[in-house]
Amino acid sequence: MKDNGQDWKKSIREAARVLKPGGRFLFVEQTELDGETYIDVLASIADGELDEDGNPSTYPVFELVGYDDVDLVLVPHIAGVVVKTAYAGLSQEEIEKKTSTDEKDRIADLSITAFERGLKKRKKKKKGGK
Repeated sequence: MKDNGQDWKKSIREAARVLKPGGRFLFVEQTELDGETYIDVLASIADGELDEDGNPSTYPVFELVGYDDVDLVLVPHIAGVVVKTAYAGLSQEEIEKKTSTDEKDRIADLSITAFERGLKKRKKKKKGGK
């Protein structure tokens, strides 16, 4: 990215924005750019607000799957994969609310499934009794 005159941090943020949760971001880039390691920048990117100390107050966007050094002739590079997390950009309160809602939805789905199974059994019983 930097070799092409593009803002490499902006490109990572754009990838984070467009990826769906669970989406993968594959990269091959110089190990260090502008005095920062590529992996550290990936690990630190988060959506949302910062707290009073300047630290992200929301869940990180990416989860590192793996990486390895790439032995190129002139400049050290790194290649790897990160996955967008399910809770990307959410605060702790929002994560708890989403988890609670997901659990309620799961229980509702189980209840509907059990009710539908009961209907099928009653219909079979009714048919068999005639």
